[in-house]
Amino acid sequence: MENEKMTVTLDTEDMRTVLASVGFVVCDWAEKARDEKAGKAAHESAVRNVKMWEAIYQNILRQMKEAVSQLPENPEALADTPVQEQAPASEAKEAAPAEPSVPPVRLFSFSRLDSVIHASHFLAEMYDGPNTLYKDEAENMYILTLAQGEHPSSDFNRICNMLSEYGSPEQGGGISLAFLEEHCDMILAKNAIQTLTSFK
Repeated sequence: MENEKMTVTLDTEDMRTVLASVGFVVCDWAEKARDEKAGKAAHESAVRNVKMWEAIYQNILRQMKEAVSQLPENPEALADTPVQEQAPASEAKEAAPAEPSVPPVRLFSFSRLDSVIHASHFLAEMYDGPNTLYKDEAENMYILTLAQGEHPSSDFNRICNMLSEYGSPEQGGGISLAFLEEHCDMILAKNAIQTLTSFK
């Protein structure tokens, strides 16, 4: 029979029963779909983990093979290999000869100014470091200070030894210089020798 229609009349209670049945079927389909999707994701994650651990295992195995290949064929050769003892640093490295300790500033005293002038003519051609001339009124003497400057220690020692023939060496150092600046008169600063060479 074509185009035949059937009309079904449901009361309220029957309608509720039908809707409940349809809802149950739909929920069941949705639950199955979620389980299938979750199972697929878990499977993919498990596959990735297996591949990762397989790569780690292969890498460890490769390193072990390389280490074994470097071992000597005769294990006793390791025991016969002499161990080189490292010499102490004090013996391995020769200590450089230390230069004699030289005060950075030397002081020389003179009883007369003409003695300082005479010494300046002698030193002018070989010494160009900072030097200052003081006058100690209490002791009535002149004090010439010489700084090493750019001169090597050996040259500065030689210059001071020559100057000791004209003046008397005094104890040098920061305390002595501070005493000179406080208790003595500064006659010529920084280039006293070069200035005194202009006097005969």
